[in-house]
Amino acid sequence: MHLHGDKIEYIVPDAIVSDADTLVSIRAHSGAALSDPWARPHRRKAERGVNALHATGQFPDRLFPPEARASGLHFVLQALDGSLGGASHREIARALLGQQRVHADWTDPRSHLRDRIRRAVRRGHMLMDRGYQDFLA
Repeated sequence: MHLHGDKIEYIVPDAIVSDADTLVSIRAHSGAALSDPWARPHRRKAERGVNALHATGQFPDRLFPPEARASGLHFVLQALDGSLGGASHREIARALLGQQRVHADWTDPRSHLRDRIRRAVRRGHMLMDRGYQDFLA
């Protein structure tokens, strides 16, 4: 990759660069791939990211915002972990949402809290059983 201006120049045939929170794979191409109008904004973003990583040791959040579904998936994976460990749905709810919330809402006739835990465990098992491939696509 060739970075312009007074910034450092890198030649990166294939590389993975990362900071504590972000991992970016860079694949250098030659010829038409770099002049492709679709590729230009992605190349500029990669250049800005690599420059910032070199200057500060971190990728800027504005270039690589967190995955919008991350907190929901985190909840699902924690629920799956509890289920695989043999915990009951109520025990999973206590661990994830706290004793007070479970005490207040577990017996609510509308079952919102119990349904939330059931859905999280079911989704976790679905992702574990090769459903993650649909998620990645």
